[in-house]
Amino acid sequence: MSHYVFHEQADLTLTKFKELLGQGVVRTIDLGGHTLECPEGEVVCLSREMAVSNGTIQCAGFRQRLFGRRNSVSTLLVGLRIKGNRCKLDSVTVTGLGGDSVAVVVDKAEGVQLIDCTITGNEGTGLMVFGRGATAIVRNGRCTRNRRSGLVAMAGGRCLAQGLEADDNGTGVTCFLEGSVVAMENGSLENNRTNGAFVFGGGVMKLSGVRVADNGGEGAAAWDVGTLLELEDQCEITRNGGYGLHAARGAQVLVSGALGLEANVKGSMREATRGEILGAESRGKPGVISANSAISVIPRGPAQYMSSRSIAPEPGASTADTIRKLEIEGRAESSVGGARSLRHDTTLDNGAADDAPETSEAHS
Repeated sequence: MSHYVFHEQADLTLTKFKELLGQGVVRTIDLGGHTLECPEGEVVCLSREMAVSNGTIQCAGFRQRLFGRRNSVSTLLVGLRIKGNRCKLDSVTVTGLGGDSVAVVVDKAEGVQLIDCTITGNEGTGLMVFGRGATAIVRNGRCTRNRRSGLVAMAGGRCLAQGLEADDNGTGVTCFLEGSVVAMENGSLENNRTNGAFVFGGGVMKLSGVRVADNGGEGAAAWDVGTLLELEDQCEITRNGGYGLHAARGAQVLVSGALGLEANVKGSMREATRGEILGAESRGKPGVISANSAISVIPRGPAQYMSSRSIAPEPGASTADTIRKLEIEGRAESSVGGARSLRHDTTLDNGAADDAPETSEAHS
């Protein structure tokens, strides 16, 4: 028996579900459109390669140790933990997790896929891709109405998100710590309480064809030396409560395509404490060069900015320069691009408080 379908809601119990997880012959579980209710103190853990589809996981959660912070171990409420390589969720909703929590954790697992999934209505983070070796692809997903971040990649986790809606969260998408990567294509980061996109601590984030709008803080913010944020292919950043783009503490923002910047409350761009906003030519499309030299291509209109000149970034010793491999569906490769950090002075100023973009909690 490689495939199991729950035909009746009454049959879908946590005991039965865990029994199936323990049977190596069961490779796919169809929830049958029903809801798996997980009482407090229980966590669903996919520890081997398998697929779960077509239903809802209603979480109460269980506290598990995930990562160290200042020589201590952080313990978070976890709903669904994915530890098995090449696990797949298809048309699954995960909701209802309260407290200091992560609804779905990809925990050092390779080649995980989430297709047409919804992670919503959780008190903490929606989806976290955690740890070196962790790779995940999210297609046409929704991470919405989570109190912290919709999506987080941290501590070396890498995620490719295609068509993701990360709206109405604390922060839309967060990426932090060296080796962590988020590449987001053709999605939205809208109506989040703080920043639309936030990358810091040596992480790398690439946005391509993403709408970043109506967030309470910055549209997209990058902090810290070795951190890189790249925007390419018709991103739109508009009506955010802070700056549209904010580079601080030695971080770099590279704009490699035409970029829409309009009606952000504090202004289009800000460079602070040795942060840099750079432009480069990419497939013949000029990009933003900096807040001071950018020119509007629409007379008397702020809608788009393009560079008046181009700077090609030099190869450097950046700790964050590319997605190396997302081992998704036969180890298909996805690239963040060839952009690398420019060499610059790594001595940081003790910047004023207003240099820092608004942000949510550390792991959010």
